[in-house]
Amino acid sequence: MNEASNATDIYQIAGELVDAIYFASGAFGTEETNREPLPAEEGFAKEAFPILDLLREFKHPSIVHRIVETLGHLSSSDPRRAFLLVERSISAGDAYTFDMLAAATSIGLIERYLAEYRDVVATDPDVLTAVRRVLDAFVRVGWPAAISLSYRLGDAFR
Repeated sequence: MNEASNATDIYQIAGELVDAIYFASGAFGTEETNREPLPAEEGFAKEAFPILDLLREFKHPSIVHRIVETLGHLSSSDPRRAFLLVERSISAGDAYTFDMLAAATSIGLIERYLAEYRDVVATDPDVLTAVRRVLDAFVRVGWPAAISLSYRLGDAFR
């Protein structure tokens, strides 16, 4: 085996692992099946966060996307820790930030945080900085929804 096939195998394993965590978390819900996502369990989140933190090193867009989706679902267990992991998973200029689905998911997560976890975002400077960095990663690419939200971000705290 050469190094390229080893790297491919490692990324495939990482992708399968993040998929397994996503489905085990209860985050999976589809309109076709009318299945709502299961509520996040605090114990599961506590175990999943360190693994997702390790998997974020694999910057393949599909892996990052599944991490963001999973953390969004698990955020009710620990909103601060979940969003800080989201921020560490997304970097400006990464291939992930150029994907339309990634932009929609990440911007939607920020909007959800501003609505549901406003107190966490407003009172924790680390979370506020993380929100700004994630939003900036999508603004730099030029996603209209990110640009619009960046203009409205100050209004969120009034």
